[in-house]
Amino acid sequence: MSDIFKAHINKFANVSDEEFEAILSYFHFKTISKKDNLLEAGQVCKSNFLVF
Repeated sequence: MSDIFKAHINKFANVSDEEFEAILSYFHFKTISKKDNLLEAGQVCKSNFLVF
């Protein structure tokens, strides 16, 4: 998954492997099945999501 993320970032800016590792430390990867909800009704969103 991090390869896809790095390719996405490289569309906008070239980053070295060290810079990418620093960027990656701010993210948590989570696999969710199709049609699963990221939030349920009434929940407050406290995160940003990037879907690939």
